[in-house]
Amino acid sequence: MTLRFGEDILSGRLLCCLMKNPKSLEANAAIYRLCLALHPRSQDFSFTDTAAPRSVDIFRSGGGEMLPFQTMNWRRVFRPLAFVAGQRFGTYVFAPVFNLIANFGDVFVRKVVSGLRALPVPGFRTADIEVESFRQIALQMTSRHAIRPDWNSDEFAWLVSSALSNPLLGEMRVRSVSNQAGKLIGAYLYFLSDRHIARVFHVVHEEEHGCEVMKALFAELDGAGAYLATGMAQADLLVPLSQEPRLSYRFRGGFCVLSKHAKVIDALRRNDVYLGGFYSESWNRPAMDFN
Repeated sequence: MTLRFGEDILSGRLLCCLMKNPKSLEANAAIYRLCLALHPRSQDFSFTDTAAPRSVDIFRSGGGEMLPFQTMNWRRVFRPLAFVAGQRFGTYVFAPVFNLIANFGDVFVRKVVSGLRALPVPGFRTADIEVESFRQIALQMTSRHAIRPDWNSDEFAWLVSSALSNPLLGEMRVRSVSNQAGKLIGAYLYFLSDRHIARVFHVVHEEEHGCEVMKALFAELDGAGAYLATGMAQADLLVPLSQEPRLSYRFRGGFCVLSKHAKVIDALRRNDVYLGGFYSESWNRPAMDFN
């Protein structure tokens, strides 16, 4: 994947699932050879967002970096009973009955428990946009980060088509957010599955408008009937997410990076980076199936 560091183009490599045969006597030797191949001195930029604890140790021992905040997924609950019923009884023959009961129960729960409903911010409007428009907006709104996707049109189109081919994700929706004066302040891209689980891939925004964009996103997801929304934690979303009720964090896998460039490592340590979404394993069928 092509990434930008300042004005320089880096060739980034996404490292996917690592598995070994526990019965093989040569498994540890094979892992050692992989570690040698992944030494930072030979890497412009290699990364993974699904590293298990042992893999994190391998990265760190070889001089790699882990981004602590990006190892978490945020989760925002809208309809707790329906979500639990879907997770627990989703494959049962009587799943529709359980879901119906849970949805009726959530009508009462959402009246009693504060913070489950997501209310829109007055004066801000959302609208459907094309994928190419989102790419252009993201290119502009992530330019303040030292490390960011290059948003190459061909590569981005390939990532979109790969995600769309994954039936577990559901329907893709791409929206922009504007203020009362009509000024564009942000955009987001997410998938909403048949089980009413929303997976937010990208949220881009003007520097001072993260809170409004996130509130617009949550209000839209609530209105669309989502039971739960989840997405990768990003450093520039920490303040907007901290102001949202009924939101929690869950470990998703170590976000580890290898690079031979000292300036890249320095930017990573300062959290001056925007990745995630398509530039992760969030759309990857093998990773989702194993999860």
